[in-house]
Amino acid sequence: MDSAEQFSVVEVLKGSFDLIRSKPIILLPQLIVLILFYLPDVIGEFLGANKIIPDPWSSLYILVPLILLAVVYALLLLIIPPIVDAMYPLLLKDIIEGKEVDLKATFNAAEERILSIWGAMFLVSLIVVLGLIFFVIPGLIFLAWYYYTIPAIMLKNLGATEGMSASTDFAKDKKFKTFLLYSAPFFVIIILTDIYPAFSLIIDLGLIFFLAIWIAVVPAYAYIRYAGKE
Repeated sequence: MDSAEQFSVVEVLKGSFDLIRSKPIILLPQLIVLILFYLPDVIGEFLGANKIIPDPWSSLYILVPLILLAVVYALLLLIIPPIVDAMYPLLLKDIIEGKEVDLKATFNAAEERILSIWGAMFLVSLIVVLGLIFFVIPGLIFLAWYYYTIPAIMLKNLGATEGMSASTDFAKDKKFKTFLLYSAPFFVIIILTDIYPAFSLIIDLGLIFFLAIWIAVVPAYAYIRYAGKE
């Protein structure tokens, strides 16, 4: 039986969420990212509710700190989410091997690969977007090819282009099954929002959190589970 026939979408999904259920602590990094993304909205709502809305152009004492805060926030968005995504292949590998989950050590290990992660994310995004804009179907194929890039980089200690190449080698005979993996959560959310269009903020945040976890965990589990068999 070849690797494409062995590769089971159902097993990948079941295995991924079994690991999350056994070690829910691994949800914490993505929860921090979610809080980071929505922090400006929360602060804005608080200031608006308390009618504390300063005019940033009224004084340099207000404008300069706001600019500095915006720069710091932009840097955090540039650094933290990619590192968190890169943590999950290592976290899942430790859980599967029966090791203790060490978030701090895993964060440090992912941080060391940040340049490769940035490079890969930029190249993959560029290739996929161009494919979707001009041809659509090739864009979807590219997305399947490069779906496992971050796990390949982290688990095999590869650079950006080497990780992309390793992902392509792994996914080339599993394109349709990989398409199911990366598209399924979007279909779930579309169906839910169609049935219940007026979600509360908490449910909306829950769906976004679910999507972020899916994107981080599922490709990592699939690569750990099946790449070693090839």
